[in-house]
Amino acid sequence: MLCYDNHVWLEQRPQSGIWGGLFCFPQNGSKEIQTQLDSRLITDRSIDSVQTLIAFRHTFSHYHLDITPVLVKLNKQPDLIMEGTKGLWYNLSQPEEVGLAAPVKQLIEALPFELN
Repeated sequence: MLCYDNHVWLEQRPQSGIWGGLFCFPQNGSKEIQTQLDSRLITDRSIDSVQTLIAFRHTFSHYHLDITPVLVKLNKQPDLIMEGTKGLWYNLSQPEEVGLAAPVKQLIEALPFELN
C-alpha cells in the first residue's frame, strides 16, 4: 500500500476476473515487494518507512485469499506509477466515489490510524 500525504495509490482491476473493474491496492504474489517498487520507479530515497501489517483472510464463496498488507510511506509522490495502468491517488480525507473491493475498504478504514 503506497501512501503519500494522506493519499493511497489504487489501481483499477481488469474488467474480467476477481474484483473486475474495482480499485485495489497493487498486488504481489510473494512477500518480496522490491520488484513492485522498482516497476513504479520508487527509490529508497523516497521511502520513509515500510511496515508489514497484520495479515488477514478474505473469504469468497469457494476459496480463501490470505492478505498480508505492507504499508509503504513515501516522502514524495512518484513521478511515474506504472504505464498502462489506470490508477489514482485516493484521498483519505475526501474519498472519491469509486468502486472498491471489500478488503480494500477494510484496509482503507484502518489506514488513518496507521498513518498517525
